[in-house]
Amino acid sequence: MQLNKILLIVVLVLALFLRIWRLDDVPAGFYSDEASIGYDAFSILHTGRDFHGNSWPLFFESIGEWKDPIYIYASVPGIALFGLNEFATRLPAALSGLLTVLALFLVARELFSEELALLASAFLAVSPWALQFSRVAFEAAVLPALFLFALWFFLMGLRDPRLWIAASALFALCLYSYGTGRLFVPLFLVALLLIFRVELIAAKKQLVIPAVIFLLLSLPLIITVLFSPEVMFSRMNRISIFALGHSPFEFLDNYVQYLSAEFLFYRGDANLRHSPPGYGQLLWFSAPLLLAGIAACLLSFDKRSKLLFAWLILFPVTAALTFEGSPHAIRSIVGIGLFELFAVAGAAWLFDLTRRLAGHRIAIMSGFLFLLLAGANAFIFTGDYFSKYPAQSSVWFESGLGDAFKFVGQRQGEYDYVVLTPRLDKAWIYAAFYLGIEPELVQKGDYGKIIQCNPSSCDLRGRLLLLERISEPEHISQSGQNVLLLTVKNAAGRDAFKLEEKTGLCNPCLQDQLS
Repeated sequence: MQLNKILLIVVLVLALFLRIWRLDDVPAGFYSDEASIGYDAFSILHTGRDFHGNSWPLFFESIGEWKDPIYIYASVPGIALFGLNEFATRLPAALSGLLTVLALFLVARELFSEELALLASAFLAVSPWALQFSRVAFEAAVLPALFLFALWFFLMGLRDPRLWIAASALFALCLYSYGTGRLFVPLFLVALLLIFRVELIAAKKQLVIPAVIFLLLSLPLIITVLFSPEVMFSRMNRISIFALGHSPFEFLDNYVQYLSAEFLFYRGDANLRHSPPGYGQLLWFSAPLLLAGIAACLLSFDKRSKLLFAWLILFPVTAALTFEGSPHAIRSIVGIGLFELFAVAGAAWLFDLTRRLAGHRIAIMSGFLFLLLAGANAFIFTGDYFSKYPAQSSVWFESGLGDAFKFVGQRQGEYDYVVLTPRLDKAWIYAAFYLGIEPELVQKGDYGKIIQCNPSSCDLRGRLLLLERISEPEHISQSGQNVLLLTVKNAAGRDAFKLEEKTGLCNPCLQDQLS
């Protein structure tokens, strides 16, 4: 219908606006993982190597861990167009978020109807879970879009098996988007094989090419696991419930948290980089729809319902295997889209029930009133997100540090050294990002005038520009004096960083290494 096309465009425009508007300053600041991803893409763009000097890597050596490649490579075009900045680095997340909304529409249309698909995509457009990871440059941001498009091609392949080729390629790409996908996708594929075994057996000849494509695309990952296991497991070995001092029985305690009302509707993830405070992963208006949808799917328990329940059972598995920060919104990111599908199933069931009990007119009026309440809930959330969240999360995103480095960029020519104090965690990657240091130098560990050390003790002579946190003690040696040049406030309006000039000689000591 023409009206449905217009409504879909409206939903997509809304989704795009919420994901692009003020992308560079909401969330306010820039996390070190974002700066690392952006600088890696910048380094690849100009040298074909990451900032560690590895040529066109499959996995990127980062700050104490390894990062998946898809987001980093996807950042290269934006950085080529817009330069090395927050907007360009976050742009792949915003576009992936938009594509996730579109992909959910396509999946929901296959499972339900075009009208319910529009409703599901509208719910996802304003979802706190989906919106948050459409506005931060985290590698996991591309996983929901890849997974949903893969699922859509699979569902369409039940009518035209040739489309399973695209599905298998996209499922394989999920393995290179974020660690969660490497366990979730194989488990989900097993679930699909069991649920749709009759259709798959009937079309077994058409499965050969998709299976070969999936295996071929997975082969580099398998080789990495076999010959460089530290790339795959260095991070997991530190946060797994199988690590020293933790019990495998923690899995059950962790698992149930991801299905709790507290995580989904009240509190979300306690890490303010992952969730805005005062909101769960979903808006409260979807709670009754979600319960109704689960009930409706239990009553029908057709293949569509089995697919949704398999997804519901599997999405927390990888996250529940870790003890750090549970419940963790990123490690459970494959849940994005699932609850909107249950919600529209519930909406359809409640509408039909109301229509049979009270008549069509009452059902229409009830649905309209509920949409008004949902719209009000979404309006309040998005208002809070853009007005309150930047200040609330300012410390979590090192708000103000970018402004401090911009001052450094303007004044560093006047100084012999720029000293970053030890409490500026991972400050060297911020320096590389904001100062645009040439990748060839960074790959050699050369940051020019940038030094990270304790300014009261490192062996530096000449005129120093100090960048430090406001909370750090004064660094005044017997042979020099500090002059305050600038105090930088964060998005909450609090003094966060300061820049000082120090002249004279510092007492000798061994200089800390940047990397």
